[in-house]
Amino acid sequence: MDTENQQPGTRPETRIDELLSLLEADWKRSGSDQRFFQYVENLRHRLDLSFDTYFLEDDALIAYLKDEGAPAS
Repeated sequence: MDTENQQPGTRPETRIDELLSLLEADWKRSGSDQRFFQYVENLRHRLDLSFDTYFLEDDALIAYLKDEGAPAS
């Protein structure tokens, strides 16, 4: 996507790709026995989101997923 001609308020495709990749990796780490919507609900609980997730910022979710995927030190 050409970021110069990007509509205001939209996110670049690279950001969407990054988020989807992180979600995929996290879902795989959580175990193959979860259906997608079970995974999403479990993720909501792990994030301790008691509010409407519609207002969750991408940055917060990306940072959380990167931290979860980082090797333990």
